[in-house]
Amino acid sequence: MPKTLWKSLPLSTSAVKQSHNNQLQKKWHETWENSPCHPHIKAIDPSNTPKSFLRLAGHLKKKHTAIYTQLCTGHILLNKHLYRIKKSASPKCLQCGDDQIESVHHFLFDCSRYDREWHILQQKLGREALSIPHLLSRKSAQQALFRYIDSTKRLHTVFGDIPTPPKSDNSKCPKPMGQHQT
Repeated sequence: MPKTLWKSLPLSTSAVKQSHNNQLQKKWHETWENSPCHPHIKAIDPSNTPKSFLRLAGHLKKKHTAIYTQLCTGHILLNKHLYRIKKSASPKCLQCGDDQIESVHHFLFDCSRYDREWHILQQKLGREALSIPHLLSRKSAQQALFRYIDSTKRLHTVFGDIPTPPKSDNSKCPKPMGQHQT
């Protein structure tokens, strides 16, 4: 072979970018699976991916999307989270009087202060109202869930009135940013 061919061949820019992106994606998946939030989110929606969340919340306003995200992660302004970040003196529900911790589950299902609102939610959704995965990962539960949250007035100090989101056509998925709909 001639000496000029002994050098290594130049690398393709697109191949280097693709390899780098694949390594980043792999590292992200490993980090996510070791995250303390991962089991909590997987329990709500086992198929949780950015695309599934976009299908669920892509048509919603920022306020609704923020509430969804905070409910799913448990980082919502309920006493359990507020106590953890040292903004509340106790993680307990101030309404129930016993040793109930005010968590997302307690807020959605157990708090006696919201019995009337929960009954309305259950009338609307039936047995599905008993399931956090159904409430937080199905478009069919969105309107009833946000009516419940608004009627409790528990999150009004931060979010104000929480209007019922518009019904969304389940077959339509919003286009990714940068693509125009025709």
